[in-house]
Amino acid sequence: MGSSGKIFWTLFVASLVAGAYALWAYGPAYLDHYFGVNDALNYACNAAYNEHDDNKLRELLLERTRKLGKHQEWDYGKLVEVHDVDIKADDIAIERSQIPPRIAISVQYDRKIRLPLLEQDRWLHFESSRETSLAPVHW
Repeated sequence: MGSSGKIFWTLFVASLVAGAYALWAYGPAYLDHYFGVNDALNYACNAAYNEHDDNKLRELLLERTRKLGKHQEWDYGKLVEVHDVDIKADDIAIERSQIPPRIAISVQYDRKIRLPLLEQDRWLHFESSRETSLAPVHW
């Protein structure tokens, strides 16, 4: 094998290791967002057809995201249990329109992750929104 072949395989293996580490470190946060939070947004939009109170929709969304999991972390020298996706009611925006009857729900939140092996914290910012019609269905 020539020197160019060794360089290729070294870079190839290094990129595989870096990709695996990135998946290990960042993957759970992105999976929770794309499958958990987006599912909760869809659920809240569907519930808005019958639920007209925006505060109840916020609580429904918060309840769904709190089920995504918990972990322990140190807070001022004390080990506390926190939600993996820690969305606050202020992070949720709900807009309704009467003509046409529509609802738009959006959420923005930050999530702290701890990088494995490096023991460093990183903050990720996530945003997601859903919009749906609230018009009666005519069969």
